[in-house]
Amino acid sequence: MYVIDANVFIQAANSYYAFDIVPKFWSWLESELGSRLFTITPVKDEILAQKDQLSEWFASVDDPGWVLPADEQPVQLQMPVITKHCFDKGYRPAGISKFLSGADPWVIACAREKGWTVVTQEIAQPEARAFSDQSASYPQAAK
Repeated sequence: MYVIDANVFIQAANSYYAFDIVPKFWSWLESELGSRLFTITPVKDEILAQKDQLSEWFASVDDPGWVLPADEQPVQLQMPVITKHCFDKGYRPAGISKFLSGADPWVIACAREKGWTVVTQEIAQPEARAFSDQSASYPQAAK
């Protein structure tokens, strides 16, 4: 099972799987949602806020449980673990705060709680942790 980050949907729609170029991808994706592929409400909220073709597609897909709530207690109980990991890895407080304010930690928390895999386009940037206020690295926090 997989939890999909917003950037996977966004990059697919804006480049290699654009709706007008590969419509079958979106049909396939829709057929897999809720059986093997899931996302979370903060990702849905981020995508719907864009008011574009992707947000229209996202809104049109029936939600038989493929958008999982991030406010369930088992998911929320993962957040202290993720936060501690960021501090333990030496990220600066401003970067940790930026990371924790988005959907990314909730994707990780959901995947950790369920034992599933995170699907993202993010690339680990461990060198960013000590010298900047950049967001904590998504792939590093997911470990």
